[in-house]
This record gives sequence, structure tokens and C-alpha cells, in this order.
Amino acid sequence: MPSTHPLELVEILSLVVAFLPLRSLLACARVSRVWYQACIPCIWNYLELNDPSKLKIGCIPQEYVALRFVNLDSLELHAPDTRTIQFIMEHPTVTTLELRDLSQDCQPAFWDALLGFRNLRSLV
Repeated sequence: MPSTHPLELVEILSLVVAFLPLRSLLACARVSRVWYQACIPCIWNYLELNDPSKLKIGCIPQEYVALRFVNLDSLELHAPDTRTIQFIMEHPTVTTLELRDLSQDCQPAFWDALLGFRNLRSLV
């Protein structure tokens, strides 16, 4: 069985990248899938909102569906998918939802789930 280099183990790599600045994390995340998996939690930790009530994001990685932003009321998503529904469920304070780059194959269940959000006042 071939030996594995310690920096090929996500558990060890995660400990190393925790001390890197954001710019280095972004570069390291492009090295490989293993490095990406180790870096992405640290990158999310750097996420700061200018206005803590509004969040603009491309898409939501599966492992971060359960992220919680206190008092989030406005959400802009690009390329929404089923994780969008899960993310919104974790944020009952969201009243405004802006969806960009909708695919033609959005499932009816996606729209049905959106209709179930009682706090949603604006859908753009």
C-alpha cells in the first residue's frame, strides 16, 4: 500500500491552512480537490458582510447549507438549486429573495417549496 503524504490528508491540511491569510487560502484551494476541501471552511470564515442583513452569493456548497447568518433578510443567489431551499429554511428572517441565472430545468418542487415560505415578501 503506497504511503500518503501528510499534506494529502484533509484532517492535517485543515490544521495547516487555518493559519493562512485569505489570499493564500484562495490560491491553495485551487491546488487540488483535497486542498479545496481543506481550504473552503477557512474561506467561509473570512466571509464578512458590509450589510449583515444582505447576502449575495453564487451558489451554496452542500457542506455549508446549514450556515446561519443572524438577521439575514435579503438574499441574492446566482444559479439557485435544491440547496437554496435548505439554506432559506435555515434563515426564516429572509423576506426578499433575488434569483439570478435560473436554469430552464428548475423543478416544480423547487417553486412549490418557495411558495411555502411564509416570511418571503419579495421574489425577484
